[in-house]
Amino acid sequence: MKQIKENMIGSGQTYVGKSAPLILTAISDSCVSISLYDKNAKVGGMAHFLLAKPYTACSKEPDKYASTGLPNLLKTMYEKGASHENITANIAGGALTGVIKEFEMAFDIGGHTVETVYEILKNENIEIEKAETGGTLCYKTSLNLLSGKTTISHAYYNKKKQAETSYKETKIYIKKSLNNIKPIPQIILKIFRMINENNYDFDDITKEVKKDQVISAKVLQLCNTAFFSRSKKIDSICHA
Repeated sequence: MKQIKENMIGSGQTYVGKSAPLILTAISDSCVSISLYDKNAKVGGMAHFLLAKPYTACSKEPDKYASTGLPNLLKTMYEKGASHENITANIAGGALTGVIKEFEMAFDIGGHTVETVYEILKNENIEIEKAETGGTLCYKTSLNLLSGKTTISHAYYNKKKQAETSYKETKIYIKKSLNNIKPIPQIILKIFRMINENNYDFDDITKEVKKDQVISAKVLQLCNTAFFSRSKKIDSICHA
């Protein structure tokens, strides 16, 4: 039985390979990682994007950016026999981690990168199998090149490297608290960005809110509370 090795894909790096005893892994916070796999050609790849696009036209590191790195990744996969109709994609990252500052909410760097990835995949007609984006925790994405399976999970710091504590109850409490943290939806971050850039109207905001069923339900619930004193029930986001 072949031993399966792990290859860490750092920010600005990509990897493409055929069926092999290898697991590709990326850890993403505000940056965005993507895994691609063609089950027929048994070709897989992973990329780890720092930003949505380069700020200068003469960037010498195209793989750092989703706008240039993802087309390069797809081109390499096509050259190895993959086809867009058989590729599935998994996306993770674009989170706000650590102490969140106002400018991070305003610029929403991760949100821009996620949107760029979505746009390119849509243009290539590539199916998105799973996406874990936004939130306040890091993500770990792993692609097994033998099975073609991708897993996305929250990446925590290695507890063995942290100071030991005798208060087991505290550890249990922290773990439960982390599991109960509710992520910041990517749509909310996009709406914040639209408002900060003064680049919106109510139709634009309505369009974004309707993309998320939970947010839509909360908006309708709020609009039908006694606080707004509406005599007629609001039953659509357009009217809300």
